[in-house]
Amino acid sequence: MENINSSSVDTSQNNSAPEVSVESNTEKSIDKSIELPVISTEEKLTNIESVISSQETQIAKLAESNKNTETALENLRKELGLPEDKEKAPSLLSGEERMKKLQDDKKDLESQKEEIISQQEKEKLINEEKEKILQEKFDELFKEFKNIDPKEFESIFNTGKKISGDNFDSKSTGLLSPEHAKVLASVYEKGIVLLPKIIEIIPELIKKMEKDLTKEATERVERKIEEGKKDITENKNLESTQELKNENEIEIEKSTNIATSEEIIQNVDSSVSINN
Repeated sequence: MENINSSSVDTSQNNSAPEVSVESNTEKSIDKSIELPVISTEEKLTNIESVISSQETQIAKLAESNKNTETALENLRKELGLPEDKEKAPSLLSGEERMKKLQDDKKDLESQKEEIISQQEKEKLINEEKEKILQEKFDELFKEFKNIDPKEFESIFNTGKKISGDNFDSKSTGLLSPEHAKVLASVYEKGIVLLPKIIEIIPELIKKMEKDLTKEATERVERKIEEGKKDITENKNLESTQELKNENEIEIEKSTNIATSEEIIQNVDSSVSINN
């Protein structure tokens, strides 16, 4: 009997070990398979605004509740003939603490909201700058086509390569594959100059240029932002200097007026003394 019991215990232990291992592996496989949904910037803003709105409602309710409690306690003390209590009741302190926490949380969320909006505006500026850069590059490319030897352009137009057999290396768009060079030469020949139409014709080239475009556009935008901040700071300094100057001028004018008044009084006194 003892051997049987011992055997049964061992068996239960042996069975339990693989179960833990299987559960662990299952959890790992689940962790790998689960992908968190990607939340768009607009959804983030909507969620934050919803929470802020809820917090504002809670803060308003707490403020009203605290006020009502405080009024009720004051009336009760008056009815009982008790002196005014300089210390706040625990219920009021608790309500104020909850309200302060909500206000702090709301402030943090508002900062997040401002940061997201700022990032949105920056991304919008970067996209606009990318379009400007692209248009500049194609404008320069078409100038190159216009200024090269007609036979060289004809070779690019027909084969996508120069007469020498080399790929066309543009100063604006860089080294072009024969396929892209040929298409762009055709675009130029047809007089297509607007960016949306060019993008529609050669989306693969635009995709290839995306990384460098984003980098250049981001640098331009960040430089403009810094210049804007610098201008704002300089304008504030000028305004402060002007305000200080105006204050000094007012003080000087006051001093002058006081001095003039004193002189008038002295002159009047002198005149009275002479007449007497």
